Amino acid sequence: MSAVMYRFRVAAGRRWIAWTAIGLLAGAAVGVVMVAAAGARRTGSSLDRIIVDERASDVFIGPQNGLFTPAQIRAIKRLPQVSESSYLRGVVMTRLRPDASPDPHFAFDAPGTVAGGDPTAREFGALDRPRLIVGRLPSSGAVNEILVSDSAARSRHLAAGSVIEAGFFDAGEFFGALSTGKPLPAPRRFSLTITGIAHGLDDATRSLDDPRRIPRFYLTPALARAVSDLAPPYEGMYVRLRDHGEMHAFEQGATKIIGPVGVSVQEADSTLQRARRETRPFVLALWLFALLAAFAATGVVAQTSIRQQRSEATEHPTLRAIGFTRREMLQHEALRAAFIGIVAAAVAVVVAIGGSLLMPIGPLRALDPHTGIDLDVTVLALGIGAAFGLLLALHMITARRRSTKQRDSAHLVGDALARAAAPVPLVAGVRFALDRGRGDRAIPLRSTLLGVTLAIAALVTTVVYGAGLTHFTKTPRLYGWVWDFQAEPGDGSDPRVMDAVKHSHSVMASAVGYYAQPLIDGKNVPAIAVDARPEVQQVSIISGRSAEHDNEIVLGADSLHMLGRHVGDHVSVTISQRTFPFTIVGTSVFARFAPYPASSPTGLGVGAAMTVKALRRFGPVGDLNAPDAPNAGQYFMLVKVRPGTSMQTLTHEVLHDDPMVGQVLTDQRPNDLVSYDDLRRTPLALVGLLVVLALVTTSHLLVSAVRSRRRDFSLFRAIGFTRDQLRLSILAQATTLVVIALVVAVPTGVVAGRLLWTTTANWLGIPVEHIVPVLTLVAIAVGTLAIANLLALVPAIGASRVRPADWLRSE
Repeated sequence: MSAVMYRFRVAAGRRWIAWTAIGLLAGAAVGVVMVAAAGARRTGSSLDRIIVDERASDVFIGPQNGLFTPAQIRAIKRLPQVSESSYLRGVVMTRLRPDASPDPHFAFDAPGTVAGGDPTAREFGALDRPRLIVGRLPSSGAVNEILVSDSAARSRHLAAGSVIEAGFFDAGEFFGALSTGKPLPAPRRFSLTITGIAHGLDDATRSLDDPRRIPRFYLTPALARAVSDLAPPYEGMYVRLRDHGEMHAFEQGATKIIGPVGVSVQEADSTLQRARRETRPFVLALWLFALLAAFAATGVVAQTSIRQQRSEATEHPTLRAIGFTRREMLQHEALRAAFIGIVAAAVAVVVAIGGSLLMPIGPLRALDPHTGIDLDVTVLALGIGAAFGLLLALHMITARRRSTKQRDSAHLVGDALARAAAPVPLVAGVRFALDRGRGDRAIPLRSTLLGVTLAIAALVTTVVYGAGLTHFTKTPRLYGWVWDFQAEPGDGSDPRVMDAVKHSHSVMASAVGYYAQPLIDGKNVPAIAVDARPEVQQVSIISGRSAEHDNEIVLGADSLHMLGRHVGDHVSVTISQRTFPFTIVGTSVFARFAPYPASSPTGLGVGAAMTVKALRRFGPVGDLNAPDAPNAGQYFMLVKVRPGTSMQTLTHEVLHDDPMVGQVLTDQRPNDLVSYDDLRRTPLALVGLLVVLALVTTSHLLVSAVRSRRRDFSLFRAIGFTRDQLRLSILAQATTLVVIALVVAVPTGVVAGRLLWTTTANWLGIPVEHIVPVLTLVAIAVGTLAIANLLALVPAIGASRVRPADWLRSE
């Protein structure tokens, strides 16, 4: 071993720069893969950290159309399932103009959305506590300070430090004046300074265009006491249960206490499930990139490592001549691999540390209590171990195969081209591209082709996958929106919207639908009930069929998985303390439907659909005053319009431009769809960097090939080759290498991209439609060829400057 160590020290003293450069490249490549893998794990676990740090209660419950009585509050607190509870009352607040009149853009968008309670979170309450992202928390004893949510800041154009003149109203007087057209009563005025902007879990899991996104204003205890005598627009109770498994029993008991006005329920689990669905696209994208980057990085690292080994192979005959055995040669290779591996490990750790600052990504980043540097020991160990194993394997395999005989494919293809009367520079370039050389003229042809092919295949895979994702996010019918518009009344039951839709000249067909909040096999699943009509589709069906009878139901794929059911199985559906059996007749993808702010919306594979006839089994539908109405009369209209009808036209005909009557909504994209839409181009940009790296290493290969073939170029010049012909032969060599890579990589990438999209679509429970972006793939092929030839210009110019006399004289 002493002779091996001595030889290694001698070699390291002369080549440490080259070995370090390979280690730097390998470390950077491994580090990028480790950042993606660790980021995927960290992003996927961010919700668990938020739950430990933030979650306060299990459920929020309150009257849907009315207020609590003191007896009801006491009765709910005495339910056997309740461990702790906290009372919440809303307040009607508007921003006032200089003349003390309410600002309509502030007052009428969402009146009654001010949440009382302690923003410093010292008191029990809330399903998730707001996390401060800008500014500071208000002082609990201040009546002139307020904290606002991020959604309120965005929708009302507010910032930390802003001062608003606010007016607080009695809810009965405020809404009574609005409904009768009388002047509003005098408000209770406060000049409020916004001390900070906060972000909550519910906001983080809703897209900016979600009409149920609540602009929250958090009052200090002092301000809440100052307006406590004003009648609230809503009330609720936050409840922590003794046992989370008692949720069903608690909701049944609370529903019986609150009675026929209807119950609004928001479970913490529903918000958590929505948060998991929101982070899922980012986790998927990071794992996908880690996988593609690992393949491409393997090819690039193999290419550079083998090239360096080839350049050192000229010393091996000498080493054997002085007595080095085969085992000692392998030990020497192992020591060199260890040196490069140590450098790569150090660089990978540095890259992983720097990359961890970017993680986690996605909507929960602002809420994660542990952002910043974070090293994933498991990923570090696996990544560094894989890097050492790869480098050692490359050195061992190359050392064992140095003496193997090479196939002379270069001459076979070159002879075929020559017989076909191909131009001489083309024949020479193809020979150069396919000839790996021997001895001191050997070049790492196979590893270069492997690296370039893997990088291009990764790029094509990402492009094809992204095309399927883009087609999905831009095609409403694929995410469940199979209508043109949705119209709904402002108070949930105003019949004017229904009548206006039915008599509108722009409407070709319409169907009435109702929101429902059933318990299906004891699980809370958001649902809709639509009056099925031939001209208006009920929902977008993936498998099976739509519900047609009063004992049939359609579920989303995620909801089916949560319930452990399949099409054809039976489930029990409970609404308003009444339970009936239903048969699952199909699976569907759902657009976004939600009856009230903070309620859990349907989305992609989440939700249920039944007919209005089926919903009537649980009680009267559409009658706000009917006892035991299962949805308190909340309805919406699904509308098909004549071609060319705009949203503005329909709004004018249906609502007469009065926002208090109701609203008209265009396609309601599921909240989790927005996350997928945001990620369409992220993997493409990251994989594109690997392709550039692969092409740069190809350029380095061409430079090495030119240096090793100067004698050949001298002979060519001596027999009459011009400088232009020599340059063309190098460009033909680069083109041949890239064409070979493209021929293998493009079909492989297309197949892999389609398989990945099929797997993702099945996982999400959405329709599978494949899109192959032919023009984009052609652009990739042409662009790759163009870049390769541009990179080959430098070695081509160097080859044309060879002086034949200098090299031929040495021969």
